[in-house]
Amino acid sequence: MWRALTPPRRLLIVRNDRVGDLLLTLPAIEAARRHWPEAWISVLASPVAASLLSNYPSVDEVLVDDPKQDATQLGARLREERFDTAVIAHTTWRNLWGAARAGIEQRIGWGRKLPGMLLATHPVYLSRSKPPLYEADFVLRLMEQLGVQGEANDYPVHLPIDPELQQKVSALLEAKLGTSGPLFGVNPSHFQGAYNWPVDRYADLIQHLANHGRVVVTVGPQETAVLEQIKRRWQSVGGTQLVEQLASRVALISQFNLRELAAAISLVDVFTVGNTGPMHLAGVIGTPLVALFSTHPSQAPNRWRPLGKHRVMLQPPLGFEESPVVEPDQAEQHMGRIGVGTVVDVNLLWLKWHPRKLRADSTGANILPFAANLPGKRQAA
Repeated sequence: MWRALTPPRRLLIVRNDRVGDLLLTLPAIEAARRHWPEAWISVLASPVAASLLSNYPSVDEVLVDDPKQDATQLGARLREERFDTAVIAHTTWRNLWGAARAGIEQRIGWGRKLPGMLLATHPVYLSRSKPPLYEADFVLRLMEQLGVQGEANDYPVHLPIDPELQQKVSALLEAKLGTSGPLFGVNPSHFQGAYNWPVDRYADLIQHLANHGRVVVTVGPQETAVLEQIKRRWQSVGGTQLVEQLASRVALISQFNLRELAAAISLVDVFTVGNTGPMHLAGVIGTPLVALFSTHPSQAPNRWRPLGKHRVMLQPPLGFEESPVVEPDQAEQHMGRIGVGTVVDVNLLWLKWHPRKLRADSTGANILPFAANLPGKRQAA
C-alpha cells in the first residue's frame, strides 16, 4: 500500500499534448502555486505549446518535450530535475514510464487508462464522459490527491502578452488594414481538431464583418489551403471585384507563430473561432469570443469550453429527439446549421457592449447570454 502523499517541494505537471489541453491546465497550475507558494513548479509541454508559458508567472520552469525521446530517455532527463511529485494530466505509457524511471516517488495519474492504473502511485478513478467532466476540472481532480480543492472558476488565469511582440504585431496589422474601425478576428481552421464550421460559412462571415470594420483572418502555416478556399468563395459570389474590395479590409495571415497569434488575438475586438487551440488562447487572454461548437458529446462545451468570462458559445440546433451524436461524414452539414447571420449579430453585439472595457473587468459581471436567447437574431443565412 502506497504511503500518504506529502506536499510537493519540486512538482512536475505533465501536459505535453495539444495547445488547448495545456491552457485548460492553467487553473491547476494556479492552484498549485496558491497552495505551495514556495514549491518549484515545472511543466512538461509540447514543442508547439511550450512557448506560451515562457513568461507565465506561476511557472518556474518550462520543459520542452522531445517526442523523439522514448520513456527511458525521458526518464533520464526528468531524473536530473529531482522531482518528488508528478501530476500526469496526459496519460500515456511514455509519460508514466518516464516519470517512474525518473524515480519520482509521488505520481498521480488517471486510473481509467491502463498506464495510469499500473504506473501511477496514486491513480484517480473517475469518469470523464459520464457525466461529462470539464477538462480544466479534470486536472484539478487529479490535484485533489494533494489536498487541492475547488473548481476551475476558483483559480482565474490570464495569459500575459509580451508588450514588444504585441507592438510588432500591431504595427503589422496597421500596415495591412490601417486603424479605422473595429478589428474583428476570425480563425477558420482546425488542424486535426474538432468538427468545424464549413469554410464557405467563414468566408461569408468575413465578407459581412468587413462591412463593419477590419478583419484579420489567421490560420496555421500548414493550413494555407483554407485561405485559398475562402478567396475562391469570394470569387464565386462577387467575382474579382469583390476580392479586390475586400483586400483593403481583410488581412489573410498564415505566418504567425503561436506567441504572435496570441498577440494578434489580444488586439482584436471580437474573435470568432471553432473548438480549437486559438479558442482557448482567446479565453485566457480575455478577448471577447464567439466560439462554434458541435453538439457531439466528446466535443461539446461542457467538456471543452474556453476559460475566461467573455465568451458566447454557439451550437447547431437539434430537432425534436435528435441525437447530439454526429458521425464524421455528417460533421460539415451539422455545423452548417449555425447561421452566418447569428454569428455576425453576436460579433456586433460584443462591440455594442464595449468589449475592451469588459476585458479589464475581472468580476465578469457583464456576460452575454447564449446566442439562442439574443433579441433580434437574424435568420440563418
